[in-house]
Amino acid sequence: MARPKAIRSVKGQKAYIHMVVVADSGWGKTVFAGSDDGVLFLTCDPEGTLSAGAMGSSAEEWPIKTFKDLDEAYRWLRDEGHKEFKWVVIDTVGGAQRILQRSALDASYAAQPGKRDPDVPSMDVHQKAQIQTIKFIMQFNDLPMNTLYTAHPYNLEDAEGEPMILPYVHGGRGEVAQQTLGHMNVAGYGVLAEDDNGREVRRMYFRHTGPYRGKDRNNKLPRYIDKPTLKGVREIIEAPAARRVAKKTTARSTTR
Repeated sequence: MARPKAIRSVKGQKAYIHMVVVADSGWGKTVFAGSDDGVLFLTCDPEGTLSAGAMGSSAEEWPIKTFKDLDEAYRWLRDEGHKEFKWVVIDTVGGAQRILQRSALDASYAAQPGKRDPDVPSMDVHQKAQIQTIKFIMQFNDLPMNTLYTAHPYNLEDAEGEPMILPYVHGGRGEVAQQTLGHMNVAGYGVLAEDDNGREVRRMYFRHTGPYRGKDRNNKLPRYIDKPTLKGVREIIEAPAARRVAKKTTARSTTR
């Protein structure tokens, strides 16, 4: 059998950034997401992108209110829209999940009118929305462009009973949130911290630090960045790796 053409080297592969930013309301997730050129927001939360616009962001916005809107945005970005933007930002991933759940609930009620509550999701509706959430994340991450998801924190405990914080994506007592994190190659956790001068600063962690499950599969970002911008994070990741210069050592022989 001939060597399969699908086999390739892991060196030098170009990968788009698939990033999730987890932070409390008011930290500045949307401001951060709008701090690069070529950003398209898919706004799934009613609070919108007012904060990014107030800070002078040049981003554009596509309000997402239904599953049809989300699907249309995906298909347009897949076919041609990715040529216009560096980033697509889903703001927030929890808001997108609620839209998917509403769609599943409406479909369930339409199939059995009068037998289902139009506002209370059943177990099968929850499960369908959870499956669709991971499906839509995988689809958007397959686009030829960078993707960013904003998320509220999901406070849980790990197997040892220690606190951990994941992106807030409902389902399976944290299982769907874990899957969401697993589909990202970068995870940043936004907190308010003190700098070296004792002043409050917006900080983003990219490594496991206490309860924060930061990650950077590119192995280029520092443990944390103060006053982060999306452009700054992208430029660090996209910068060519520094060449390692091997130091020549000369063995000395000693004669006594």
